[in-house]
Amino acid sequence: MNMSIRFELDCLVIELPDVIDIGNEAAVRAELLLHLRDCGRHTRRVVLDLTAPLATAAAISVVLDAQQEAAEHGLLLSVAAPRRLAREPFRITSADRQCPVYDSLDKALIEDGD
Repeated sequence: MNMSIRFELDCLVIELPDVIDIGNEAAVRAELLLHLRDCGRHTRRVVLDLTAPLATAAAISVVLDAQQEAAEHGLLLSVAAPRRLAREPFRITSADRQCPVYDSLDKALIEDGD
């Protein structure tokens, strides 16, 4: 899968694939959980950068599993989703109550740091 990862403002930013669906859901989940398990010695904050045009049910499932894994490791996880159709499914399903969703990466980095 090979997700892009980088550090910004003491936060690990993980760029999610443009498409997360039934075809790659398991691979995305496995790689994402691996990054979360490994990042605890470097940071406590993680932002998932979701630049996809929309969030599928598979994407929400992967994010919620990541949120659970992050919580178990004492990490703060949030999502940056600049496109409305990527944010709306989180709101509609109330997934944004479990994992904060911001409309830009900058906002996610700032808000997570408070």
